[in-house]
Order: sequence, then C-alpha cells, then structure tokens
Amino acid sequence: MAVVLHSIGDIAKVVTSLRFDMVIIPAILLQLGLMAVGPASQEILTHANIETCDNQTGIYYTNVTGADLANLGSAGDVGTLTGLKQDYLVRTAFSQSALGFMAQPFYECKVGSLNCTFDDIKLFSTTFECKNGSLNTEIVNVATNKVTTVSEYFGFNRTDSIFGPMVDVPSTFYAGSMQGRTYFDLYNRTDNTSSISTYDPSLRQLFGDQTMVFVLNENATFGTYIESNAIPQVRECTFRSNYNVSSLVHKADKIKFYKSETRPLNLDYDLLSNNTYWSSELWPDRLPLNSYALQLTVMRFLCDQKSFSRIVSDWYLYSQNPNDTNPLESFLRQSLQNVDLSLTFSLPYSPIFSMEGQRCYVSDNVYMINPAAYYAVTLSLLIPLLWWATVWLISLHHTNGVSRGNSQIALLVTGLTHSIRQQFQGMSHAGHDQLFNKAREVQVVFGETRTADAAVDGRIGHVAFGAEGEIDPIHRSPRRMSM
Repeated sequence: MAVVLHSIGDIAKVVTSLRFDMVIIPAILLQLGLMAVGPASQEILTHANIETCDNQTGIYYTNVTGADLANLGSAGDVGTLTGLKQDYLVRTAFSQSALGFMAQPFYECKVGSLNCTFDDIKLFSTTFECKNGSLNTEIVNVATNKVTTVSEYFGFNRTDSIFGPMVDVPSTFYAGSMQGRTYFDLYNRTDNTSSISTYDPSLRQLFGDQTMVFVLNENATFGTYIESNAIPQVRECTFRSNYNVSSLVHKADKIKFYKSETRPLNLDYDLLSNNTYWSSELWPDRLPLNSYALQLTVMRFLCDQKSFSRIVSDWYLYSQNPNDTNPLESFLRQSLQNVDLSLTFSLPYSPIFSMEGQRCYVSDNVYMINPAAYYAVTLSLLIPLLWWATVWLISLHHTNGVSRGNSQIALLVTGLTHSIRQQFQGMSHAGHDQLFNKAREVQVVFGETRTADAAVDGRIGHVAFGAEGEIDPIHRSPRRMSM
C-alpha cells in the first residue's frame, strides 16, 4: 500500500510541475473533435426513400383489334350487321357522360403506390366533322322512310295552316344520304339470303359514311324552347374512326391518358361489304369492322329521339357549360370519348384480356450511406494526422533533423551550461521533492551556447540547456550535424 501511495504521489508531483505549452491547444481541440466523430458517424447511415418499380400490377381491357364485337350472323354475313353485340355499352356511356361521369378502367394499383403505368393500350377514338346546315338540309323521315328537308318536316313551307311551324328542339335525324342505311333499314332488311361463299355486290349499298343532322334552338344550345318566329340552328355531322395507342397513368388518385400513336381509320366500304372476306376462316383483322359497328350503334342511339332527348336533358342540367359557345361539339366530344373508353374497359365478360403494368412505390426501411456525412467524418480523421505531420516537420526544421530515431543520442551529447550546472551542484543524489522544487526555481531554455566568434565566422555553439541570457535559438545549419 505504501508503494502505491508513493507512486501516486510521484505522479501528482509530475503533473503539478508541468507547464502549459501553446502547441497543446490545437491538440486539445483535435481531441475534442475526435470525441464528436462518434455521434457524427451516426449520420453516415440514413433512412432513404428509394423509388422502386415492378410489374406487380395489371389492367383488364378488350382487344378492339382482335375481338369479334360486331353483331354479324353466326356465319359472318355482313348483310346482318346493325352495330355492336354489346350495344348497351354505348347507351350507358352516353348516360354517364351526360351526368358528368366517365367509364373507369378496371386495374390494380395498390394503396401507397406513387404511380401505376399501363402502356400500349389500344383504343378507338371516334371523332366527328360538323358543318352548318339550313332549313333545306335533307333528312330521312323514319316514319315514312323518305327523304325530306328540315323545312318541310317542321312545316316552315306550309301555307295551308293558320299555325306556324311546330319545331321540337333539340331533334336528331339521319341525314338524307343515309336513306336505305338507317338502323331501321338494316334491322328490317329481308334480303338476307346471300351466300357467304359468293360475293354479293348488292351489300355495298348498305355501307357508307355515317352522317346525322341536329336541329337546335336559335342559340344552338340544348334548350327545349324556341321563339315562335325564330329559325332553328341546323348542324350536319359525320363520324370518323381513329385508332389510338395510349398509356394509362394512375397518379395521385387520378387517371390520365397519354397518346403515343393515333392514326385515322380510312374505312374501306368495299372491303367492309365483302361478305366472303369476313366469313373467312383466317379471321381477318377486326379493327375496321369493329369501328364501323361502333359508328352504327352511336347513330342508332343519337337518332332515336326518345333516347336522345333523355340524354341531352341530363347534359343540359348537369354538364353543359353555360358559357360554352359550341355545346353540341362539347357534348359529342365528351360523349364519344366515354363511348370509346367503355368499349375497351367496360365489357364484363370475354373477350377480355389482362396486361401487366408498372407500379412504382417507395420502399420501406431502406438505409444507405449519406455521401456528405460519410466523407465529412472520414476526412476529419485526417486532421490529427496532418497536424502531427505539420508539427513534426516544423520540429525537424528547428532541430536540424533531430527526430525520434536519434533523440536519445542527441540528449546524451546535450549538456547543461556551466551556470545551470552550478545551480544543480550536489543535486544528483537528491530525491523527487528536492529535484522538482529546484527545477521550479531555475528557468532553463534549450538552444545553442553563444560563442565569441559566432558573429564573425558564423560558427555555431554547442546545443545545451542553459539560462536565457547564454542560449540562442537553434538555427538550421547549412550542413547536417553528425550525431
């Protein structure tokens, strides 16, 4: 126990005799910095929001290019064509659009997904070309199956009545060019005995552009009132079919279509009316036939006055913009778009196909290295090394190359000056207390002893420990000292 206490006392004496040196300040700061490295290193690994994409999603749709959607007879006789097999889709689509709704695709996009993308979806894009008509525009009176004019139909040219013309607006009619090709003509056709193996040229008259006439009030809106002496607005519209390849993107609970390809379908009525072509066992491309069947069904519902009146009544109340200067075009554009979507996405049974999509989401519990924190921490560890190297190089410069390897030899050849040696005379056998007390009283510096010839020939003195007045700082010698 006495030995332990004696050792502790010696350590305490050494510590209390130490003197502070300015060079220690950076070392202390660097040590404090090393203490901060630990907490700082926690920033190296950081939780990251990594966007990951896979194909674990899908969409269901109707292949309009290959599915048999036209209501041909079982033998493929185009003479029996009146429209789509699933004609209710068109009626439903018009009713939806009038109320401000659209057909919704059936697809899977899990909750929490950033987006889901489905490419190469094939759609019809039914458009229209409208032009202004007049009271002389020809229409088909389906009650008599004869061609007449708007003026004659509503009695504008009638002179044998005391009453003015009775115009029912809005009204729709098959255009005069559609005589013999209306739904009633096709449905009630009796000459359906053509052979599917022999070309029948008489079928050609059943095919052509689908054109209809709209009669609106004097403001060209869907209002049901017209002034007694006002002239109704007449528009003649022809439908066109286009083939559209799009990408459907679900993002932020919204659906958006991006078109990648759109081309018009210039329908070849000679080919469409060729009964031998469509009865072929080679199963030709159904795209033109399906698009034409879609046009026939659209015409059927728009030219049915009862159905049209109910649809536009809802449109007028719920969807029409009162500031819209072209309400007819807006109605057709939105309604036909919904019809196209319904045909592709709303069939509840075969033929229906599924297609994989791409789902992107944020992966959970993903950790990664933060480059800024990583480089900051690792490079900070070089600071003590750089500081040590700097101090070491400076010390080598001031000690003429005396460094760790030969420092013991340097101490052996280094002595005390005569004055300092005199002050420590008789202290070689002194104890710790006496030595440390004496060391506190004597101020010693390290350097070169002064010589009388130093100023004349530059001769250097002996390296020693001495008093301040007899020691000069060590200057680097032009030649290396030999130890």
